[in-house]
Amino acid sequence: ESAYDLTVTKPTDTLHENTYVYIDILVQPEDASHLRYHTSHLDWPYDDKGQIQDLDNSSDDVTLIPVLEFQSHTQPSLTSEYGLIVQDGATQYDPFRALVPLSPVGKGGAVDAFRTRIAWTDAESESSIELTNIRLGWLVQVETDTAQNICTQYTRVGFFRFCQSWNRSIESTEEVAVAYYEPSFRIAGLSVTESEDVQVALFGANNAPETTSTLTYDEGREIFNLTTNFALRFLYNSQPDLQTITSDFGDSQPGDGIYTDWHIDSTLSTSYKTFAHRDLALTTMTSSETPRFLSDLYTTSRKPLLVLGYQETTGTLGLEESDSGVSISGASLTFNLSGNTLATVRQVQLTEYHWSDGRWQAMSMNETVAELQARYASQA
Repeated sequence: ESAYDLTVTKPTDTLHENTYVYIDILVQPEDASHLRYHTSHLDWPYDDKGQIQDLDNSSDDVTLIPVLEFQSHTQPSLTSEYGLIVQDGATQYDPFRALVPLSPVGKGGAVDAFRTRIAWTDAESESSIELTNIRLGWLVQVETDTAQNICTQYTRVGFFRFCQSWNRSIESTEEVAVAYYEPSFRIAGLSVTESEDVQVALFGANNAPETTSTLTYDEGREIFNLTTNFALRFLYNSQPDLQTITSDFGDSQPGDGIYTDWHIDSTLSTSYKTFAHRDLALTTMTSSETPRFLSDLYTTSRKPLLVLGYQETTGTLGLEESDSGVSISGASLTFNLSGNTLATVRQVQLTEYHWSDGRWQAMSMNETVAELQARYASQA
C-alpha cells in the first residue's frame, strides 16, 4: 500500500483511563534495496552557483533519513521525547501532520525493516486515536557551503584603508532540501501497549564494606540476601508491594522488623519513585535518578551493587490478535483496547556500577563476575 490508516480506541472504564499508549510500528518498503539508503552518504559535485553548493569538495554532502508521516486531529505532546516533528493544519479544522524518525532493524549489518514508537498521554488517548495517511518517506538532508572572504591584513593610504590580504572561510550548514514518499510499503509489525502506574525502587548497602570483615557483613552478602528475599516475597506474591518494602526498610533498623526477616545486618539506603508510564521511568532512572543515588552515597573508588525493584501495570495487543479486538480491512487497521488485558508486571534487577569517564556506568556481566571473583578470591 502507499498509505495506511490506524484507529486505536480505548474503553472508558476506570481500568484504562490513566494508561499511556505506545504504538510500535515496523515497516518495509516494497523495494527492499531502499532499506540501505540511509547507510551511506552521497557526494554533491563541486558547485558554486546553485542553491546547494559544495565549495570544499567534501564527499558526504547528501544523507537520506527515513521517516514515518501521519496525520491526526489529536496533537501529540510527547514530541521531544520521541523525536516527532509536528506541523499545524492549514486551518483549525485540518489535521496535524507529524514526522517520526525511523530506526533500522537487522543483524550482522543487514537491514530488514525500519521501526518507530509513537506515544500518547492518557488524556490524548482518552477515547480514540486516529492516524490517517500513514506513509513511509525520506528526508533529503544536504550539507551546503557558503564562502566568506575575511580580510587579514589592511593597508592605509591617507584616510582610506584597503585590504591587502584575504582569507577565504567556508562554513557548512545542514538543511532538508526535499522530501519524498515510498510508492509502496507494508506494515510488517504493529503493536499497541498501555502503560501506567510505574513504581521503581533502588536499594544499596553503602554502609557495608566491599570486602569481608570480621566485625561486619560485606556488601555482597547483604545484597545477595536482599535479592533472594525480593525474588521470594515480591515476585511471587501480591503483597508486600514495592512501596511497602521501601517503607519497611525506612521504618526499621538492623536487628528488628524486615531487617531480621530478610537476614540483613547493615542499614540499607533506599529510593522510591513513581512514574506515569514506562518510557519516562526508564529514561529518568538511567539519566538522573540512579547516577544521583550513586553519587550521594558512594565514593568514586567503590564499585557499588544496586538492587532495582520495578512494578508496572501494562498490556499489549499485536496484529496477530484478531480475536482480542484487532481488525484489518485493506489498508485500515483498528485496535480496540477493550480486549487488552492489563496486568501487574514485576521485576528485580541486580547491577554493579563503576566510575568511568567522569560518570557512573553499569558494568557488564563479565566485569561484574571478575570483580566478585577478586573480592572473594580466598573463597574461590
